[in-house]
Amino acid sequence: MQKVILFLLIFIVHGFHYSAAYSQEQKKLSIKDLEQQFIQKNYQLLAAKYSIEKADAEILQSKLWKNPSLSISQVNLWSNTSADDLPYLFGNYGNHQQFAFDLEQVIETAGKRRKRVDLKTTEKNTVLLEFEQLVRELKMNLRLAFIDLQQITQEKKQLSVLLDYYGELSEHFRKQMEKQNFSKAEYYRIQTAYIDLKQQLISWNAEEAEALQQLKILTQIPNLTTEMLEFGEYQEPDISRKIPEDIIESAKDSSILKQHAQQQLLFAEQQLKLEKANASPDVRILMNYDRGGSMMRDFFGIGIGIDLPFFDRNQGNIKSAQAQLEQQKYQLTSLEINLETSITKLIQQLRSYEELLSQFPKTSFEEFQTLIESYIRHLKNKQVSLFEFIDFTDAYVKAQGNYFSVEKNYLRTFEQLQYLIGKDL
Repeated sequence: MQKVILFLLIFIVHGFHYSAAYSQEQKKLSIKDLEQQFIQKNYQLLAAKYSIEKADAEILQSKLWKNPSLSISQVNLWSNTSADDLPYLFGNYGNHQQFAFDLEQVIETAGKRRKRVDLKTTEKNTVLLEFEQLVRELKMNLRLAFIDLQQITQEKKQLSVLLDYYGELSEHFRKQMEKQNFSKAEYYRIQTAYIDLKQQLISWNAEEAEALQQLKILTQIPNLTTEMLEFGEYQEPDISRKIPEDIIESAKDSSILKQHAQQQLLFAEQQLKLEKANASPDVRILMNYDRGGSMMRDFFGIGIGIDLPFFDRNQGNIKSAQAQLEQQKYQLTSLEINLETSITKLIQQLRSYEELLSQFPKTSFEEFQTLIESYIRHLKNKQVSLFEFIDFTDAYVKAQGNYFSVEKNYLRTFEQLQYLIGKDL
């Protein structure tokens, strides 16, 4: 009895794990799932994080004082008869030994060290912005590839149904041609249309493989397939309602491109301050000890050294930094103008696409299948001609293809807008 109970428990637990694994395998990946995987696994992002650590290390280095300099000189390896007698250094050695120690410490003036720290801190902030920009750019590429796959999947689904129907019709026309119920011209016409559809499918398969490869690289999921993706949530009909009225003003604060340009301007300002500070000479504090080399047997002295700025006052570097600052000012102004015009243009495109999408007739996939089957029955009964049937399918496929293409451009425009303003709406 105990063995039976144990067997039942093992069977139930095994069945539970199997069902959990099965449900996990069947779970489709949404765009949010892919983005989460992208943030955790993308090697390009992991590599970029080391740039931040490098910037932190450079800030630490810029805070350090310069090391003092120690030198030993005037060491005599022998002595002559004119040497004075000095106290022994140790034991019976050193009564004629002469030497000197010099210690020098550079003291930077005009706040050079603090200005270098400020400069490196700005460089780190720039690196952080570049990392954030990389994340948003790669995320946009992921979303665009996802949108492309959504459109391709819709096109292929419709095309696959047509291929099945055209395959049946091709076989039907072949048999009827052999019975001389249909002419060879009609058979060749349906066969040509069938081959054209196959060529379209091959083209869509190539585009699907390319977009899927992009997703695999970004998410680091090597076995990713289109069947594993969930597309339904990426079909909002009126995205423009998410756009706030003050989007242009808010974009001036949130746009990574604008923030990056502002950091470049700040860097140029700090670089100019540092170059002006470099025009001030540093001070060298000197300390020395001399044994037996002067009027005193043990001489301790201090001194000070400074470069005289007669010829080099860092004029060239200061002028270069001033030119860089003016250049950054103009670039920031130009970017602000381009940012405003680009946002306005994308919003206009988005609303134009919405208006165009609203004008397309709404036909479900099931209605499309019913309509095609009805046409095929009429065709087989010779109630419609082959040319009418082919003309209808061509027109329908073209209309649906136009709709899918507009929908794709609509969603891509929205993603480009989100990237430009630097945040998700």
